[in-house]
Amino acid sequence: MTRPSDEDQARELAATTGRSYDDALRLVHISHKTRLTVAEAAFALGHPLAVLADGPGERAVVGTSGLGPQLRDVRLAYGTGRFPDFVVITSIPMAGEAVEDHLLPEVLSNFLRFRDKTHEELKGTSPRESWDRAEAAVPEAVEIAFAGVTTAGTRISVDGLSALRVPYLHGQVVVGTSDADLPALALTD
Repeated sequence: MTRPSDEDQARELAATTGRSYDDALRLVHISHKTRLTVAEAAFALGHPLAVLADGPGERAVVGTSGLGPQLRDVRLAYGTGRFPDFVVITSIPMAGEAVEDHLLPEVLSNFLRFRDKTHEELKGTSPRESWDRAEAAVPEAVEIAFAGVTTAGTRISVDGLSALRVPYLHGQVVVGTSDADLPALALTD
């Protein structure tokens, strides 16, 4: 069985989603790529992505959840080290799905496990230990500048590392950082 052509896939996608044929064809082409640009990821998600307003250095798409029209999360990283200085995740659940509650402790857990650790040090750490520490962190209410508006959010912190969450549309934005200051967020296409 052969795979339908990109054009056939685009026609079917346009018919089932109401997108224009050109937009559907662009989405089909994007779904075949392994490394997305920020603009491609925003187009595939169907919403602007959250970014650091005054981000240090270049941002790069380092991961997504879902593919093509089922894209749910886009993960951006900032920094040039082995592990990023900042991670910004824009998460928009599909219709009928709930907001992922585990995303906030997951981001903090990853920062606890990987930040400033050598390969040898990682061998001696337990993913379960960092997850338990992140889960035990006490949430605190914070206000963060998001798209020019002060927005209520939640932050959890352990050992100077933080993860914060703010609502966005019917989803959320989660930021992981080692910076003590709250970052300002903007939106980009």
